[in-house]
Amino acid sequence: PPPPPPPANASAPVAIPNTGAASAQAALSAPGYSYYPGQEVGRGALARDRHTLPTECGAEIVLPIEKRHAVGNIVYAEAVGSIWIVGWSKKDPYLHGHFQVGDQILGINHVAVKTLSEAQRAVEYCTGATIEYVIKRTPYGLEVQLQKRSISEPLGLGLDKAKVINVTVGGIASQCGLSGQAVGLNGKSVPWVVTAINRRPVPIASISTDDVMKRLHAAGLDVILTLHPHDFVKILKKRLKS
Repeated sequence: PPPPPPPANASAPVAIPNTGAASAQAALSAPGYSYYPGQEVGRGALARDRHTLPTECGAEIVLPIEKRHAVGNIVYAEAVGSIWIVGWSKKDPYLHGHFQVGDQILGINHVAVKTLSEAQRAVEYCTGATIEYVIKRTPYGLEVQLQKRSISEPLGLGLDKAKVINVTVGGIASQCGLSGQAVGLNGKSVPWVVTAINRRPVPIASISTDDVMKRLHAAGLDVILTLHPHDFVKILKKRLKS
């Protein structure tokens, strides 16, 4: 069977059975998980992965990454009782299209992880050429697909840096189902924050409103926004600084 997610009350690494390549391939048809062999992604992966890797929020994926690309190039944060992807090296194009900001790491190399130290140990103890990540795709996220009729047509979004401060009623974003407020971690209404544009990450640590607007303009007529609740992003930023 495919490797299970960590139990909710786990406080230490939990061994996940090593299923082997044949069983891992069988995860393609197993409920809840999808397996994506490493050879299917690599050079030029961005365009292909946008069609092959699940992007819907909450999808659970078994994702092999070559160790030489993973070590030292992926930025993690520990928050809300789990480990999260918050960025990766721009200098390594291999990683583009694999992860998204806000992905939750459930396990690494058949070991469930919930703390940075557990994740670091799982990576360090990897003796093979591939590190296998079990991730849940942006469980707190929202993906909205917008279509403009012209490059100059506004999306109907008011922004303060990457934070959405206003959604114009009747505008493109509003018509595509984006509300002005997200449900935060404490159940209260909070603003949305744009964390990716066309599945390209928007830095959560430091970015200007002008930079976000330029990225939106450069996205073309078809714009895919990935957004997260402001309080969740704020926690990730705090963990990054610490």
